This record gives sequence, C-alpha cells and structure tokens, in this order.
Amino acid sequence: MKKQTLTMKKLPAIVAAITSGCGLSLMAAPALAESFSLEEVVVTARHKSENLQSVPIAVSAYSAEQMRDIKIESLTDFAGRVPGFQINSYSASEPGIFIRGIGSDMESAGSDSAIGLYVDGVYVSRGAAAATELFDLERVEILRGPQGTLYGKNVVGGAISYITNKPSQETDALVNIGVGNYNLMEAKGFINGGLTDTIAGRVSFASKQRDGIATNLHTGNDVDDKSQFSIRGQLAFNPSDDLEIIWSADQYRQDTSAPWRSLTIADTSISEGDRSDKLWEATDPRSGYNTLDGKQDVDLKGTALTVNWDAESFTLTSITAFRDNQYTMIDNAAGTYVSPLANGALDDNENNWDYDENAGPPLEHPHDYPSLEWNQNKQEDSEQFSQEFRFTGTAFNDSLDWLAGVYYAQEKVERAEVVDFYFDIHSWYQFANRDDEHNTTSVDTTSYAAFAQGSWHFNDQWSLTVGLRYSVDDKDFRATRDWTHDWGYPVGYDATDSEKWNATTPNATLNFQATDDLFFYLTASKGYKAGGWNGEDAPDGEQAVISYDPEYATNFELGAKTQWLDNRVQLNIAVFNTLYEDLQTEQFIDQEGGTPIIVTANAEEAESKGVEIEFVARITEGFTLSGSYGYLDAEITGNLWTEIDGEPANLKGNKLRRAPENSFNLAAQYDWMLSSGGLVSARVDYRKQDEFFFENENYLITQIDAQDSVDASIKFVTVSEKWELRVWGKNLSDELNVVNVTEFRNLYSTYGDPRTYGASVTWLY
Repeated sequence: MKKQTLTMKKLPAIVAAITSGCGLSLMAAPALAESFSLEEVVVTARHKSENLQSVPIAVSAYSAEQMRDIKIESLTDFAGRVPGFQINSYSASEPGIFIRGIGSDMESAGSDSAIGLYVDGVYVSRGAAAATELFDLERVEILRGPQGTLYGKNVVGGAISYITNKPSQETDALVNIGVGNYNLMEAKGFINGGLTDTIAGRVSFASKQRDGIATNLHTGNDVDDKSQFSIRGQLAFNPSDDLEIIWSADQYRQDTSAPWRSLTIADTSISEGDRSDKLWEATDPRSGYNTLDGKQDVDLKGTALTVNWDAESFTLTSITAFRDNQYTMIDNAAGTYVSPLANGALDDNENNWDYDENAGPPLEHPHDYPSLEWNQNKQEDSEQFSQEFRFTGTAFNDSLDWLAGVYYAQEKVERAEVVDFYFDIHSWYQFANRDDEHNTTSVDTTSYAAFAQGSWHFNDQWSLTVGLRYSVDDKDFRATRDWTHDWGYPVGYDATDSEKWNATTPNATLNFQATDDLFFYLTASKGYKAGGWNGEDAPDGEQAVISYDPEYATNFELGAKTQWLDNRVQLNIAVFNTLYEDLQTEQFIDQEGGTPIIVTANAEEAESKGVEIEFVARITEGFTLSGSYGYLDAEITGNLWTEIDGEPANLKGNKLRRAPENSFNLAAQYDWMLSSGGLVSARVDYRKQDEFFFENENYLITQIDAQDSVDASIKFVTVSEKWELRVWGKNLSDELNVVNVTEFRNLYSTYGDPRTYGASVTWLY
C-alpha cells in the first residue's frame, strides 16, 4: 500500500495531475466565470441532511436527473461507476452485490446479506429486492465500507439507500414513453399534488417489456427477456408545522424467462471415453440448445409508515414497515439440452460411447447429448416486519449534535428447491444417473438493537464523532432434504437448530474542515454480520445444522473531500484498510464422486485495502467531465479450508472473489442552447475494469477477463421545458461482458446485454 499512501501535501499535485489530464489547468482559473460552479449535493447518509463535501463517509450519490441522463434503471447500471462496486447476478433473486471485494450470494434462508439495501430507511432483507427498477427516486446513495452504527440492520460491506420523491402540495406530473431495439417498450410516470390543505399524494409507476437477447434453439423461443411493472403510492399528512406523517405502499412484478447460460468451456481433462462435452461448446454465446427456457417470477410488495415530530429539544422519527417478497426461479444451470429419454444406462456397462459427433436435439439416444444437466426450481417466500425509533437533537449551544435509537425486526424466510439432474461422466461415477432432489431451508429471525452517536464540535474546524451500537440476532433454523436415487433407495433428513448472536460495534471519526473547500476525516469503525446455516446442500442432517460464525469487519479510513476553482472542480479521495475476522464466503465444492454443493464457510481473516477517487470538473459553462477510479487489493489472509477433488485445500493467500484490482470510468457531458431557446445535451460514458476471479479458489477457468463498455445519449428539451426527446445507446461497442459464471468441470457463462439503443419522449406538467 506504500505507493497508494496519501498525504495532505500531495493533494494539490494530485488535483493538478487529474485536472490537467482532463484538459483543465489550475492556471486557467482567471478565465473561468463564477456562473458555472457545481451545485451542492445534499445527502442523508447519517440520517440528517448534509453537504456531500462535508460527510465523513465514502459515499456516492446520484440524483434523479443524473440517473435519467445516464439511463441508470437498475443496480447493475452502477457497476463500474461507483468505485469498488461490483454486481454479478445469477438471477433476479441472487444478485451477488459486492463492495470493496465483500458480498454474498444469498444461497440459503439461513444467510444474511453483506450489503444492506434500504428504501426510505427501511432495510430490505432478501436479494430479490435488488431486481426492482429504479423509478421516481430523489436520489440513490451508495455507502462503502462497514455501516455498524446508524443503519437498521448491521452490515459489513456497505449500504445502498434509495430515497424516493415525496408527496408535496405542488401539482405536477410526468409521463415518459420509450421504444428501442429488441422490441423494447417502456413507460414511466407520476402524478403529485395536494388533496387537502394538509394532505398531499403521489402515485408513480414504471413498466418495461423487451424481447429476449438470446435464442433457445430447442424450443425456438427468445429467452433472457424483460417484463416488469412497478407502482408506488404515497400520502403525506402535515397536521401542523412540527408533525409530518408519510404512508407509502409499493409493489414490483417481474415475469420473464431465465438468464441465458452458455457452455463456454468444456473440461478437456475428461476423455471422450468418459463423456467429454467438448462437442457441445457454444459456437454462439447467445444461441444454442437448452432443455428449458426457464422462468423468473418476482413479486415484491411493502408498506411503511414514517412519522417525524419536531419537539422543542429533539426530533423523533418512527419508521414502521412490513415487506413481503416472493420469487420463483427455474432454469437448467448446465445450459445445454439433454433428452428426457436419457436414463444413464451404459453401453454394455463399459465406457465406450457410440454418440454421433454431429448429433443434436432432438435425437433419442442418451449418449448423443451432453453429460450434465441441472434443472432447478427455486422458490422463496419471506415476510419482514420492522420498527425503528430515532431521536436527534443538539445540546451545549449546538456544540453537540446527537442521535440515539432502537431497532426491532422480525423475519420469516422459507426457501425450497427441487432439482432434476443428470450426470454421465464415468471418471467420477461407477455409472451415470438421473436423480431428483428436494430440499428446504427456513429461518425465523428476531433482531433488535440500540444505538447512539454524537458529534462534538471543538470549534468551526475540528469535531469528533463517536458512536456505539449493540445488536442481537436470534435465529431458529430448519432444513429438510428428500433425495431419491435412480438406483432405488431414498436419502433424507429433517433437522433443526437455534442460535443467538450479539455484537457491540463502535465507531470514531475525527473531522477537520480546514477551509470552506477542504474537508478531511480519519475514521475507525466496526461492523458485524450474524452467523447462519448452509442447510440447502448439506449431505446429512448433522451437517445441515452446523452453523457458521458471525463475521466482523474493522475499517480504518482516511478521506479528503475537496473543492477547487470556486467549486468548479470537486475531488474526493478515500484510502481504506478493512480487516475481516471470520469472513463469511460462499464456496463451490466439487465433490469427487458426488453432486456439487455450495456452502458458506468462515475465512479466519481477510483484508481489503485500496484507494477510491471521484471527481467532477465544470470545464466551461456547458462542458462537464466526471469520473471515478478505484484501486482494490483484497486477499484471504487467514485459513480458509475447502475441498477440491475430494482433497482438503487451504485458500490462504488467494485473492478475494469479485474484486478487480483497477476500475475506472469517465463521463463527458456538453450542454448548449439553440437559437430557438431549446436545450441540447450530449453525454458519453466509458467504463473499464480489470480481470478478477469469480471464486475464491482462483481457478483460471473462472477468471473474468478485463471488461469495458461505452454508453451515450443526446436529449433535446423545449423552451417551455415541458417536452424532452432523448436518444440513447448502451454498450455501443457490443462487448460480450460476462456477468456470471458457474464452474462444474465445464464452465457456464451468463452475459450482460448486447448493444441496445432507443428513444423516449417525456412530457412534464
């Protein structure tokens, strides 16, 4: 880390280097006019409104206008734009969100997410919530690093906060209609206004339909499509100047086919006599034969009641929320076609195969097909109730501002999986088999916490913030399994267990407002994540109820938030070092002579360190450059035992998964007025990241190559600002970017969207 060490003396040089690289010299200050200073960005990362440039947290904030300009419509669109942010979705229900190399895949009802997702302060526990489309939001804030004090559910990797637009007495409305390639049709809108002198209402919606980006040649259908609808209603009641009551309800529906999976690399170590799948490697990454089209059904709904009461000496905030999440995921994870007639019978009980090298569906002979099939049907239902009370205020003539509160949550998760699989590789098995397996995991969790934080202002420049949180998680777990082999006898269990974990997580931050334009902070904080169970893939009842330990993170961070040239340049830098104890990480274990299993294990120690830079530069009144850079060094520094080909293996010293070393993005936007008075705005975004390992084993086969992407848009706004026409394109160079891989002797890949483009019209009242 010596090369990345930041000292305050180096800041002007760093700023000069970056701005000169963008075509802006600090010596050009006299030629710039004050009229195009950057606007102040207000965030609520610490549950109070603050200028982004004076918040002692590494946080990226995106306003509604920014997200429209970039066409950010889902969490996936933030990848590569926010330093250290990575998302690798297996499905809508298993998003695989990672920040600074830390994340989770949510493979069991007994597991918690490392990254917290919040909607207006309400923690949303399950991964399916990440599938929702972003619409009618005031802004999105992405906090990097452990958030161990102020946020409802303690999280170790970071927090994603959606802040919705609230009802107001002002009457306004918006309708946006868009079309694009792959028969894209989308519509968004809202209507807002006063219902009485004290009550305002707001209703917003978003709908999107798009054909699939891949073709299943077996069924003849397009797959990997989009079909989703969201709606949100809110009422705001202000009976007096010191009391505000906001009620909201929302629902999201998705009904699509499964993501397309392609057999990218066949295991060449398997001889043809043992059923090598080399013949079925994909020649077209977006087309091929698959047993199933698959499906993804997601239904998320929730309601919340928020009360803000300003008393004379404090402000009380109460958030009461209920959420219900359901999803169904059906697909063939092996990404190929196997006839239902394939029964696993050997030719003369020997390893001599009479398949046709040119064979393809729908041939009937079992050996004319690939050797692997994994047809899975996953269903999850969860219900969540939460209640939070927060008190805020000031004391000692405003020298102290403080916050204290309590949090309670009750959650029930039921997860079921049915798998029909076919293995026909005889270096692993005495004979091939086709089996059915049924398993369920369920957990009842009660969580509660008490927290407090205070900031003492020694003077106008120096302040010290200290916080503390005590968290308790009480879980009751159950796992069942029913597995009937094709050779006759059943295997099954029904096992239960209960555990209770607690943790105290402090934080301390020293803040220094050197000038109006220079803010520095030094922080130390701790985060905690409760333990849990695997269960879903356990081979027997005893192993199903073996819990893994809680995870702890201790973060040290030095940050600088700076403004230059009368706030025409903003440059923010964070240098961090996070130490993890008992890091919970998913392991894909390829058992010799058995089906693969996914388990969560504890790495004794891990370390994530790096540097993050974000900048915005207003070059001229109409020309703006912005971007970010992230350097990440994330490594397993303690023992992490796994099993490879039936033999124990220690992954100590390996790189953490989903952690590219370098990531970079640069955006240029130019706005100009037409002689008619209308506004034209053009924007280009470029994103690039290094290669990274998808799994902790650091297999070369699962290494994702360096990837990049170019997006662009141009919009025209009429003089009245009532109409807007936008033309856009994403992934314009049509890169084949990998978003997910599964390695089980063969490598199966899922890809991001190809080149997409379209146009939209917006009417604003």
